[in-house]
Amino acid sequence: SGPCLIGRTYNIAEKPKILYVAEPWKVHNVADLIALKIVDTYPMGGTLPSSYSNFSTCSADDASVKIGDKVTVLGYPGIGGSTITLTEGVVSGKLNDFWKTSAKIDHGNSGGIALTEKGCMLGVPTATIVGSSESLGLIMSVKAVMQMLSAL
Repeated sequence: SGPCLIGRTYNIAEKPKILYVAEPWKVHNVADLIALKIVDTYPMGGTLPSSYSNFSTCSADDASVKIGDKVTVLGYPGIGGSTITLTEGVVSGKLNDFWKTSAKIDHGNSGGIALTEKGCMLGVPTATIVGSSESLGLIMSVKAVMQMLSAL
């Protein structure tokens, strides 16, 4: 573990523009989950803003999410190349601490972010359950992520 670069893009066909340097803040090895802390600008040595308006700070709680709600998953799956990949689907149900979704989750966008239609964080895309002809993605809920991180 070491520094991580954080970027942003407004065009999914382009690589993100690197804005910040972050370091691991909390690591949950069993869940393969890491929270980052922004520690510098990129290039290094700039002044960090007092807030990060570029990043969503709202999160969806269990009571606000309904079956059929739209879900957007963002990440870098191996099959998507070097640019960010967006997949969409709906909330299909709940399985313990995970939301089930029809949005495609593959190696690489797991660990990314899942957002509601309002742009609030639904959770962390984690896994896929493959059936005989279809699959369901699993998104670890924000509540479960926060519980894991706060236990560290």
